[in-house]
Amino acid sequence: MNADTVSGLYRVIGERRYRGHEPGTEFSARLNAMAEARAVRRGDIELVDRIEPMLRPGSYTLPDGWEATGAGRRLSTIGG
Repeated sequence: MNADTVSGLYRVIGERRYRGHEPGTEFSARLNAMAEARAVRRGDIELVDRIEPMLRPGSYTLPDGWEATGAGRRLSTIGG
């Protein structure tokens, strides 16, 4: 994730829609940190919870033939 972006669960608290979300609704998004700060300062949205994007163990599978640990198999386009 880019250092200039933040991820969170937000609630629209203004009287107008925010990025397509109706007042009173909650939405999750990755926003530019400065855009988030402006929207919060204006009273358009509030931060409900900060989200840290991550993979949870067991929530993914590797392709057939790949090893789950170690450096036994690496992808590279260098050196054939």
